Amino acid sequence: MGFLRIVGGEYGGRRLRVPATTAVRPTSDRVREAIFNALGAFEGASVLDLFAGSGALGLESLSRGAVWCTFVEGDRKVVWTLKENIASLGLEQVTEVIVAKYTAGLSVVERKGRRYDVVFLDPPYHMTEQVLERVTPRLEALVNPGGLVVVETRKSGGLVPGWESVFARTYGDTGVRISRRGDETQ
Repeated sequence: MGFLRIVGGEYGGRRLRVPATTAVRPTSDRVREAIFNALGAFEGASVLDLFAGSGALGLESLSRGAVWCTFVEGDRKVVWTLKENIASLGLEQVTEVIVAKYTAGLSVVERKGRRYDVVFLDPPYHMTEQVLERVTPRLEALVNPGGLVVVETRKSGGLVPGWESVFARTYGDTGVRISRRGDETQ
């Protein structure tokens, strides 16, 4: 079992457990800090963290002012650690954990009628384009107008087709791409 820390906000500096498995590739502190600097304010935001792993991205969002986070994680062993991290911060009342692979997890979210301001997609790098292909048609129903989708990927790719690209940087082998949904009135 490894650890990482929350970079900023109310819980800045608090440690999160990372499962000892190759199924989880936690986002480094440096990359998370860059993502959250690019995203800016989180006050009042609702967040969806697909491929949640340890929950670092969603928990960082809550630390910085988000009011809700739905975590979707398909590995039951990893979910145990995710729930432990949520409990260690006392955030059970503002989170939900859906134990399912991403497509089934999205179906659960859709049935609940939830809408989000920020969606984090951090799939295994070799699956990024396949995931985007499957998820993109569903994003209009999940993301509020002006909402953002943050994709971690290899050095290239990872943009949501048809959405405005607002951020694209590479940190070592990790590419971060942020796409913005257009406003429905346009």
